[in-house]
Amino acid sequence: MEAKRNFRTLFFLVFYVLSYLPLVGCLSVGNPPKTEQQINQRSDNLLLVERVVDGDTFVITGGERVRLIGVDAPDARLAASSETYGKEAAAFTREKIEGMHVKLVYDVQQRDQYGRLLAYVYLEDGKFFNELLVREGYAQVYTVAPNVARAEILQEAQRHALENKLGLWGLSEVLAELDKLWLNESGQGLIKGNIRNGREKIYHLPGGRYYQVTRAELWFKTEREAVENGFRKSRR
Repeated sequence: MEAKRNFRTLFFLVFYVLSYLPLVGCLSVGNPPKTEQQINQRSDNLLLVERVVDGDTFVITGGERVRLIGVDAPDARLAASSETYGKEAAAFTREKIEGMHVKLVYDVQQRDQYGRLLAYVYLEDGKFFNELLVREGYAQVYTVAPNVARAEILQEAQRHALENKLGLWGLSEVLAELDKLWLNESGQGLIKGNIRNGREKIYHLPGGRYYQVTRAELWFKTEREAVENGFRKSRR
């Protein structure tokens, strides 16, 4: 009888200890508090977008500024005619990523001259945002070596937007510039196409800062012809 009583006591003691263990595991005693960056960085390495600056630039939690690789959206902060469609591009990016978690993927060069992170950005559903921005016509391809890993994908997206007159490619003033003829007296094209570092394709218009000193590897009659061949316009 005594042995049976001891066995029952031992059984309830073990049952009590096993029932209490899960509660102990839930206590945070001894665990350091999470930083704000850790709170906003999920276990799958997605980062929270705190604020969108313009179509191709945003800020993640902690203040780090990120610039999209391979694309150039019109600057929403400038009123110059060259920045037409800037507000629309910024609004599109804001709608897609502000307050959302994104994945950053880097190329050869991780930061630009301004200290910004350079990244390919992927949404939570796996969509490649750099490509989406170009495909919908909110940005142009802007390939800068050595970050050229996804250049062909972005070029194909731009061809799609151009052919379908999406976004900025549907604006009358943009179309007029694209189809303006640049010819000499013999009818030959005057737009210079130069391939820098083997991959970076840039075209120069007569009167541009570097036009006279640029060696032309290809000649184009219109900007459309240059763009369709994967070239981007020189900024000067």
